Amino acid sequence: MSDPEAGLVCSLSVVLDWGRSDVWRDWIAAEPTDDVAPSMTARRLREKFDVLRSYHAARPLDPGPYYRSGITPLTRERWHALVQECFLGRATDAAMAAAIRRARDVQFDLVRDGRVHFCCDERLLAERDGYHLLYGSLSLLVVAIRIDKEFGTDFKAVLRRRGDPVIFVCDVPTVLVDDEALSRLVACLRQAHRSMGESDPHGSPLGFHYSICRALPSAAIVGHFRPNRVIDAVYGHHIGAQRSAGQQPG
Repeated sequence: MSDPEAGLVCSLSVVLDWGRSDVWRDWIAAEPTDDVAPSMTARRLREKFDVLRSYHAARPLDPGPYYRSGITPLTRERWHALVQECFLGRATDAAMAAAIRRARDVQFDLVRDGRVHFCCDERLLAERDGYHLLYGSLSLLVVAIRIDKEFGTDFKAVLRRRGDPVIFVCDVPTVLVDDEALSRLVACLRQAHRSMGESDPHGSPLGFHYSICRALPSAAIVGHFRPNRVIDAVYGHHIGAQRSAGQQPG
């Protein structure tokens, strides 16, 4: 494998999985609670765990390219192609097309951080942050809202019919996660450990998001599934569906 960081994703990797408290409970209990630098906290976590079990939401036409190219940051070219497909190709007049292009450019300027985003609890995506699963992305939804409001269209419905909601299961090498994010994760685990006692700590989704500043190698994607249910907290267009066969986590 040409990418040495991608080479960390292997069957022998030690996985930090929020859903497996038996994996991290004893470790977090032994972690010092002193106020230390994030770099020290991150170093200790990386010494213990090779990869972080994570989840990435999308609504692709086909999940296949993810397994070939990995999960890549949004580029201007890909964003323009998405807007062309979802909006500009359906514009009914020049005024609408111009408004779509303005919304397209403003939105890209807001989100072009070159990062790939994850969470560590799949329930967070389906129960609280479902816009990627429902509408493809928050950026696409923002453009749809603006154009629908100005022109009386229903591009939000177009986005809901496009593709299929998918949650990708990923084992992200901890060397790709920055120190600050790992330090925040340790704080979340410590809080969960304090409140769990001998009970199940997974009553509510873990409200932890993070991002990496480069593409995630395809080798780090260990599976995907269609969620049984996705909550649309804004518009009420919930998804209730059986899990598709798909490719399941290894």
